[in-house]
This record gives sequence, C-alpha cells and structure tokens, in this order.
Amino acid sequence: MPYNLFLSFLAIRGTCVIVGQPNDAIKFRAYSLVGSGQKLAGSKIGSIADIKDMLALAAERNVRPVIQKLPMSRVNDGLAMVRDGSVRYRIVLENPSGLDCKL
Repeated sequence: MPYNLFLSFLAIRGTCVIVGQPNDAIKFRAYSLVGSGQKLAGSKIGSIADIKDMLALAAERNVRPVIQKLPMSRVNDGLAMVRDGSVRYRIVLENPSGLDCKL
C-alpha cells in the first residue's frame, strides 16, 4: 500500500486510521508524520455508522466472507490451524445438523 501517498493527502495534524489488519508490513517515511504533526492510528473495527454502511453494501453486492467450515467435532483441529497459521481468514465451527440451540 502506498502509505506515503495516503499521508500526503492528510491535513496538517490530521489522523490516518487503519481499520483492520494489513497483510503486509506498513512502510512510510516517518518525516511525513513528524514534519506535519500527523498521527497514525489503528482500529480493529470502524464506527457504528461505518459498520452499518459496510453491512448494507455487503448485502447489496452479495459479498460473502472467505471462511473454512469445520464440524464442531474438529474444534481442536481448527485451533491448531489458527495457531500454526494455516487457516485462510476465519474458521467457522458448525453444530451437527438437527441440534437445535437456543440462546
């Protein structure tokens, strides 16, 4: 990602918030921040309004998550995959069919 370019669009003393976790290392010239009093921050999620907008867009465009499904009986396999980094994005554990769980 061209973070130096992104920071060049930021106002003096502005804040750039990275939402989510980038796949690659973040590289930029520190002077971009120091010279103009800019800040770089991170967040796992956006604001409530951002989340609502993104969910609406996902529904409108039929966006689906990239997941790996495993039966609940393989929960330990799923944990091992998360620990060794072999899982792609998320693992979803499924209850056996016919099991009716109510909260």
